[in-house]
Amino acid sequence: MSYNKSSRKKLFLSLNFGLNKVFMFSLIKLIIWLAGLLVVTYFILGYFGYEPNLNYFQESKANCEERLKECGNKTIHQGVDNVDCNFNCVDPKLIIKKK
Repeated sequence: MSYNKSSRKKLFLSLNFGLNKVFMFSLIKLIIWLAGLLVVTYFILGYFGYEPNLNYFQESKANCEERLKECGNKTIHQGVDNVDCNFNCVDPKLIIKKK
Protein backbone atom coordinates (compact mmCIF):
# COMPACT_ATOMS: atom_id res chain seq x y z
CA MET A 1 0.00 0.00 0.00
CA SER A 2 1.55 3.27 -1.07
CA TYR A 3 0.67 6.73 0.08
CA ASN A 4 1.26 9.85 -1.91
CA LYS A 5 2.63 12.99 -0.27
CA SER A 6 -0.72 14.71 0.35
CA SER A 7 -2.35 11.64 1.92
CA ARG A 8 0.68 11.15 4.25
CA LYS A 9 0.39 14.78 5.31
CA LYS A 10 -3.34 14.38 6.02
CA LEU A 11 -2.69 11.20 7.99
CA PHE A 12 0.04 12.92 10.04
CA LEU A 13 -2.15 15.93 10.76
CA SER A 14 -5.08 13.76 11.81
CA LEU A 15 -2.87 11.71 14.17
CA ASN A 16 -1.23 14.85 15.52
CA PHE A 17 -4.62 16.48 16.17
CA GLY A 18 -5.78 13.35 17.99
CA LEU A 19 -2.73 13.44 20.26
CA ASN A 20 -3.25 17.15 20.94
CA LYS A 21 -6.85 16.50 21.97
CA VAL A 22 -5.75 13.78 24.39
CA PHE A 23 -2.99 15.98 25.79
CA MET A 24 -5.28 18.99 26.24
CA PHE A 25 -7.94 16.87 27.93
CA SER A 26 -5.32 15.44 30.31
CA LEU A 27 -3.97 18.92 31.02
CA ILE A 28 -7.43 20.32 31.81
CA LYS A 29 -8.17 17.30 34.00
CA LEU A 30 -4.89 17.86 35.90
CA ILE A 31 -5.69 21.55 36.45
CA ILE A 32 -9.15 20.68 37.80
CA TRP A 33 -7.66 18.08 40.19
CA LEU A 34 -5.05 20.56 41.46
CA ALA A 35 -7.69 23.25 42.02
CA GLY A 36 -9.83 20.75 43.93
CA LEU A 37 -6.85 19.69 46.02
CA LEU A 38 -6.11 23.32 46.90
CA VAL A 39 -9.71 23.91 48.00
CA VAL A 40 -9.74 20.76 50.15
CA THR A 41 -6.36 21.71 51.68
CA TYR A 42 -7.65 25.20 52.49
CA PHE A 43 -10.62 23.77 54.43
CA ILE A 44 -8.49 21.13 56.19
CA LEU A 45 -6.06 23.83 57.34
CA GLY A 46 -8.98 25.85 58.72
CA TYR A 47 -10.32 22.80 60.53
CA PHE A 48 -7.00 22.28 62.35
CA GLY A 49 -6.69 25.95 63.30
CA TYR A 50 -4.34 27.23 60.62
CA GLU A 51 -4.82 29.86 57.94
CA PRO A 52 -2.80 30.74 54.87
CA ASN A 53 -1.38 34.25 54.80
CA LEU A 54 -2.68 35.32 51.39
CA ASN A 55 -0.87 38.70 51.54
CA TYR A 56 2.55 37.20 52.39
CA PHE A 57 4.14 37.73 48.99
CA GLN A 58 2.91 41.32 48.72
CA GLU A 59 4.15 42.12 52.23
CA SER A 60 7.56 40.48 51.81
CA LYS A 61 8.27 41.89 48.35
CA ALA A 62 9.93 45.06 49.65
CA ASN A 63 12.10 43.05 52.04
CA CYS A 64 13.23 40.74 49.21
CA GLU A 65 14.01 43.65 46.92
CA GLU A 66 16.12 45.25 49.68
CA ARG A 67 18.07 42.00 50.17
CA LEU A 68 18.66 41.74 46.44
CA LYS A 69 19.90 45.33 46.28
CA GLU A 70 22.32 44.74 49.20
CA CYS A 71 23.60 41.57 47.56
CA GLY A 72 24.18 43.44 44.31
CA ASN A 73 26.21 46.06 46.15
CA LYS A 74 28.25 43.35 47.91
CA THR A 75 28.93 41.69 44.57
CA ILE A 76 30.21 44.94 43.12
CA HIS A 77 32.49 45.66 46.08
CA GLN A 78 33.77 42.17 46.96
CA GLY A 79 33.77 40.42 43.62
CA VAL A 80 31.87 37.34 42.54
CA ASP A 81 33.95 34.75 44.44
CA ASN A 82 33.75 36.30 47.93
CA VAL A 83 30.06 37.20 48.10
CA ASP A 84 27.87 35.62 50.78
CA CYS A 85 24.26 36.39 49.82
CA ASN A 86 21.08 35.07 51.41
CA PHE A 87 18.38 34.79 48.74
CA ASN A 88 15.97 32.91 51.00
CA CYS A 89 13.03 35.32 50.77
CA VAL A 90 10.27 32.76 51.41
CA ASP A 91 9.68 31.64 54.99
CA PRO A 92 7.17 28.75 55.09
CA LYS A 93 6.39 29.46 58.76
CA LEU A 94 4.90 32.82 57.75
CA ILE A 95 2.91 31.53 54.77
CA ILE A 96 0.78 29.18 56.91
CA LYS A 97 0.20 30.49 60.42
CA LYS A 98 -1.82 29.52 63.46
CA LYS A 99 -5.12 31.38 63.92
